[in-house]
Amino acid sequence: MRGVILIETRVEKNRKNKKIKRDNKILGVSINVLTILVVFFSVYIWFYLYRSQGFSELMKWLQTFYLMDIGLFIMIAFTGKVTINVVKNLIKLAFSVWIVIFILSSTLKQGEQIGYTIFITFLVGYMEVLTDLYISIKEGVQSINNDKFKIIEKETMIRLTMQITIIIVSLLHMFLAYFLLNPLKDIIR
Repeated sequence: MRGVILIETRVEKNRKNKKIKRDNKILGVSINVLTILVVFFSVYIWFYLYRSQGFSELMKWLQTFYLMDIGLFIMIAFTGKVTINVVKNLIKLAFSVWIVIFILSSTLKQGEQIGYTIFITFLVGYMEVLTDLYISIKEGVQSINNDKFKIIEKETMIRLTMQITIIIVSLLHMFLAYFLLNPLKDIIR
């Protein structure tokens, strides 16, 4: 038996490739379902924690903006890295200009100013985190040597970077709900 080299037959190779593709499809569906569950659970956590604090209207708006950010990010993520960078820079510019104009020319009460500032900061902050994290994860996945990582196809990992980004940001969104409970009470009241 010395010197015997096992050669993988074409049939065995095809079976192995079909199994990997099937496993990757199952993984993709599982990640998509997990993404949806984590996003909606993060929104639920906010409503649950702030339900008795008198913040129901604020929570509706914040969570609406959060879900809008996720939806906008999904649309932007399908367009490519250049578009993501352009949109991110336009949002930064618009936010900077808007804040300066808003603060300098505002005739609103201080409470309304704080509310609008929170909403816009929330919207822009989440979008910036989503885009930066997405680019970082995608570049990290693309730099992985596929010879050493046989469990998942590289293309599948690249396709799932958007979902992974959304899951990470949704987990951060949940943690923020806990950490902002007392400071938000102080700001609003």
